Amino acid sequence: MIPEHHSAILKLVRAKTMGEEGIELCKEGDNAPQIRVAVEARVKDRSPFLWVEAEDTSAPFQWVDPIAGPVRVCQMIQRSKDTPQAILKQLEIATVSNLRVCLEAALRKQLRNGDTGHEVREGALVSSAEAFLLEAVEEDGDVTRVGLRVKIKGLWEGALKELWNFKHGGRSFVATRYRGRLDLALVGFLRRSQAAFFRIPSVEIRGNPEQKLVSDAVLLHLQERGWSLLSGCGGAGKSFILGQLARSLAGHTIPNEYRQASECPLCRGPLMRYCLCGFEKPVSPCRSINMVFAAPTNRAVAVLQKVLEGCEIGDKVICCTLHALGCMHHKAPVDLLVVDESSMLASEHGDIIVQCEALKRAALLLVGDDLQLTPVGPGELFRPLLRHAQLPCLDKNLRAQGHLQKPIAGIRGGCASHAADFAVRVGDDADRHERILQQVTSSEGTCQVLALRNEDRIKYCCFAVKKHHCVQEDDYANCKQRPFAFKPYVGEPVRFQKNTFKPVACRGSIGVITGVQEDIASQDENNQQPSKIVYVIQVSVGVAGQQDSTVEVRCFSGSIGFELRPAFAITVHDSQGGEFDHVHVLLPPSPSSPLCTLEMLYTAVSRSRSSLTIWSVSKDFSAFEESLARVSPLRATPFKAMLQGV
Repeated sequence: MIPEHHSAILKLVRAKTMGEEGIELCKEGDNAPQIRVAVEARVKDRSPFLWVEAEDTSAPFQWVDPIAGPVRVCQMIQRSKDTPQAILKQLEIATVSNLRVCLEAALRKQLRNGDTGHEVREGALVSSAEAFLLEAVEEDGDVTRVGLRVKIKGLWEGALKELWNFKHGGRSFVATRYRGRLDLALVGFLRRSQAAFFRIPSVEIRGNPEQKLVSDAVLLHLQERGWSLLSGCGGAGKSFILGQLARSLAGHTIPNEYRQASECPLCRGPLMRYCLCGFEKPVSPCRSINMVFAAPTNRAVAVLQKVLEGCEIGDKVICCTLHALGCMHHKAPVDLLVVDESSMLASEHGDIIVQCEALKRAALLLVGDDLQLTPVGPGELFRPLLRHAQLPCLDKNLRAQGHLQKPIAGIRGGCASHAADFAVRVGDDADRHERILQQVTSSEGTCQVLALRNEDRIKYCCFAVKKHHCVQEDDYANCKQRPFAFKPYVGEPVRFQKNTFKPVACRGSIGVITGVQEDIASQDENNQQPSKIVYVIQVSVGVAGQQDSTVEVRCFSGSIGFELRPAFAITVHDSQGGEFDHVHVLLPPSPSSPLCTLEMLYTAVSRSRSSLTIWSVSKDFSAFEESLARVSPLRATPFKAMLQGV
């Protein structure tokens, strides 16, 4: 009998290659023990059985035919008496396609800084791939590492040509074929003709002259090209423009082109009254515009929902994360997709857009700030597209008070020295923490301490917890390097660690504890287990400009860290999308820290409405100016190289 995990893989192969009417897999037979021995001994961990799709780079071996190979073996498992020998004969190591797989595996291990491509250096990638292949090969009979090295020596050049080759910064790079194909599909999505995408009706946006100028250019580009970008600094009115766009389009009705359709617009299958995919042919001569407002994170979605609630458009707009959109069952094609916080978009988000059938005809509007933090995942979409489109941006920060607007604009322009007037130098961390805590406790309005490094966040939280209360079982009070448990109290700021309470509170949302109750968990019947303390915590959570909501969190004292953590200080990454009256920024000890970038500084200072203080230890701010003026370069991706001609 074939092991259970191999059976599941083989069934997946059957579903992908032969459909539901494919052969029955993994039957037990007379030669089942031989099959088990062959599979476990020779192809257990590095097996072609793991080769489910041609672009999977996890397997160092490949069938001669990567798609049909596993199916043929499935047939042999059932019908052939010489199954083990037949399986082994199907293995062919010294092939160009196998070497390409090894090159892709080595390439993915060497990717850095969010790139999806790797620079081609003389022999470096080939050496890594060869070592990867030879390490995976077990010497057996005719197969030896020395003999295999000789056989594959002349095949590497052809294998390199099978990778996706592109230019970045005048240098040669390679990416996996899978990455290249998906980036090419996204570029094809952007190159659609006007007949292939939904043209939104004309919309008039009200606002100041800059907002009107930028919105008119962005919407005109959206009508003519089927995609556009709305970029601007924090507090410039992007959400204000989105709210007007949603309210205006929600009131439009257009002729229903699907009423006479003979082909399903979702799956392209024949359409009578209903389609097997769930689409129902409409009978109404008119329809509303099908809009989706999405974002990369649940916290950004929660902010979007607050914006749309203020527009009073009811349930006419779908609001969700991009990942949820890709998994959603759509009842009709999407006409307009708006993605907020688009500076966070990585390659995986572009893959969702091009692979979702409901988005094939959708107009795409990306909204974000190109100078905020780069995506966490590999690849990027927003900055390359914005530089290619050359669309105007919103530059005036209307959120910050007058004395902050000019410095924030100067920092956004690339000059970190504009932050020097807000810098304070102290002797050590203890002095910095003490002075910040005094200012935070004496200030009116919302205050937030932002740390570039997570280590500095933990240090300040430990200091603040010890100042407020000192409890033996509190990891923060004991200054643990990796704190987990803490004792909650009323007035303590906390960060949500899960999406359990979305959309009111999502992972990364900041709240304040307004009530704490302690209950004793019931013991078992024999009173063998010790009593456990259960916290019932009320947390007030608010979005800027909106009324606070209260969330009740129930958790054991030993697992509170899974739900909440103290937020006396948060990282700059966590602060994206937030705004506070008073902001304190903790610089790292050394200017050479990779976190000292212009994006990090700009994201931190642009969170402030009233006051800003930047704290450094032992070094003047002038020592940080050069590193904080450094802009992260565009990432090496096939997508950026393909944008010419879009």
